[in-house]
Amino acid sequence: MVFDVNNDGQITIDELKEVMNNCGIFPTNLELCYAMNQGDKNHDGAISFEEFITFMSKQNNSPKKYTNHELFQQFQFFDKDNDGYIDCNEMILLVNELHINQNFPPKLIEKLFKKADKNNDGRITFEGSLFRLSN
Repeated sequence: MVFDVNNDGQITIDELKEVMNNCGIFPTNLELCYAMNQGDKNHDGAISFEEFITFMSKQNNSPKKYTNHELFQQFQFFDKDNDGYIDCNEMILLVNELHINQNFPPKLIEKLFKKADKNNDGRITFEGSLFRLSN
């Protein structure tokens, strides 16, 4: 649903590019074509829901190990005010910025945030998030 911007049941190359750009990823046209080719198995110019499921299930077969640097870059993406913490408001702003707020209303974000905020101080640190990732 996040990728299918116009809700027509298919993901076009333009929709793929838009979602990736909204996530701070700016692929080249060649990279976009490669991704579409990997997902669009019947070569009709769009990725159907079934093709998307097949493509994504293959991506999970060999989980990638991220470096601390890569994880920190992702943390910084969420830490909008660069104070070293992610708070619930930053999460809500990011969800709105990515245009996925219909799938993640503020109440759900607050619930998820409280679950991740182990010490109940209203914020998540990079070090704390690494600890949870390793457990």
